[in-house]
Amino acid sequence: MAERTEASGVFRNLRNLRELQLLMVMMTDDNLMDVFGFFRLCECPRLEKLFVELPTNMRDPFIEKYLVVSEEVPPDVDFEYLKIIKLNSFKGHSNEMRLVRFLLEKAGSLESLVVVAPSELMGEEYDKNIMNGCPNFLHVLQLQLSRFTKASGSAQITLSEHDDYKFCPTHWEAYYSKV
Repeated sequence: MAERTEASGVFRNLRNLRELQLLMVMMTDDNLMDVFGFFRLCECPRLEKLFVELPTNMRDPFIEKYLVVSEEVPPDVDFEYLKIIKLNSFKGHSNEMRLVRFLLEKAGSLESLVVVAPSELMGEEYDKNIMNGCPNFLHVLQLQLSRFTKASGSAQITLSEHDDYKFCPTHWEAYYSKV
């Protein structure tokens, strides 16, 4: 109990956090619960920009149960100032979709949700679908994401097969301005 009180005290020091980057090595049920747990402990009421680097592996870890994890309800938080969310390596896997749904429902001032799909999903199968007139991967994702409830009526969802670096974490801006 003392550890939990100490941890919540440390997280309260992040109440003025304006930008956050989450680097996800995996996106299993356990990892999603960790993200929910973080936002439950650290409400980040002034968060304006959220960047999520999703894992680059192509299989959906939601299907493979590594641990028996108790299902947590997403935290009841309000991202009142969150304007930009960017997800890199988005594959549309179950837990990635759950994370997006949670964020869209909580970000009342959201202006842009930028979703960058990994180039591996845009290979031969992508070209074949375009030539056959079938909806491509980005089109299917767009349809799925557009069905989610959004707290912000003006939020724009942008999907891309490559990162144009229009939105990037502040600590990356110096690097990309030199490139």
